[in-house]
Amino acid sequence: MHTVPQTPWLYPEERAGVIGQMLEWGLLKFDNGRGLPVKSGGLTDVYVNERDARDNSEAIDYLARLYESPLRQLGVSRFVEVPDSVSCFAGPLSMLTGLPYLTIREQAKEGRVTKAKVIGHPSSGDEVVIMDDVITDGASKIAPYTECLEMGLNVKAP
Repeated sequence: MHTVPQTPWLYPEERAGVIGQMLEWGLLKFDNGRGLPVKSGGLTDVYVNERDARDNSEAIDYLARLYESPLRQLGVSRFVEVPDSVSCFAGPLSMLTGLPYLTIREQAKEGRVTKAKVIGHPSSGDEVVIMDDVITDGASKIAPYTECLEMGLNVKAP
């Protein structure tokens, strides 16, 4: 059985390099005046915007490789991506780890053939982890977390 690590998953020596790359690619924004708007209507001084990695295949590869080791350490059987935040590197991450993944939308897409709220085919009892690019109160994970529980999935590190 795998446990959820309680330590940072990047070595201290790696952090500056990761921050530098994310700044270079425009995936990390700073404003000392706390003027960056967030979805909840509030303002922040630091904004992580991994979804914009779509513009840069090097950034997609880099982010997928960053998440590979901690995802393996969790020992899950699949991961759940919160669209649209990590959608751009969910596929590459799946290929690197050999893990399948689920996409869970807040609402089903009406007027579509599948109308799927959940994309993928999990089995009850699967251990999963929810991946999102938001570092706030976790509100964007409530709907996917609830959906996972309803499907009988065991969510690690919710």
